[in-house]
Amino acid sequence: MLLLLCASSLVFAQDARPAAQPDRSFDGTWAVTLVCPAHKDEHGTALAFMAHFMAQVKDGVMHGEYHTKETPPWLSLEGKIQPDGSADLIANGITGQPAYSLQNVSAGTPFTYHVKTRFEGSGGTGSRIGGRVCNYSFDKR
Repeated sequence: MLLLLCASSLVFAQDARPAAQPDRSFDGTWAVTLVCPAHKDEHGTALAFMAHFMAQVKDGVMHGEYHTKETPPWLSLEGKIQPDGSADLIANGITGQPAYSLQNVSAGTPFTYHVKTRFEGSGGTGSRIGGRVCNYSFDKR
């Protein structure tokens, strides 16, 4: 009985350890600039565009939105920034005017893509993976 009681105490002692704290070194408000040069392929031409929006990082997780949620054009950018500054962010959105979209799809067409990023100190850069060339820059405010 005493052995069972000691074993139970050991299990509770192990569970009492504090959880690892999230990395907060990149927490704060970030100004985001998205630049997509004109893109031409066999499906047509998508015009160049630039967008500016703000994003918040809390407990190492970024979230930012361009324009009004689910109203064309709209983009949400989110993901976890690793302690080394690397991040694989996800862009989800709804296309705006067809002339600015790949294959000139109709306004309101949903899209998703990955953005490979690197943060260091109060800045960062990122690039869209797949589709057209789009580059992101991040400036901590």
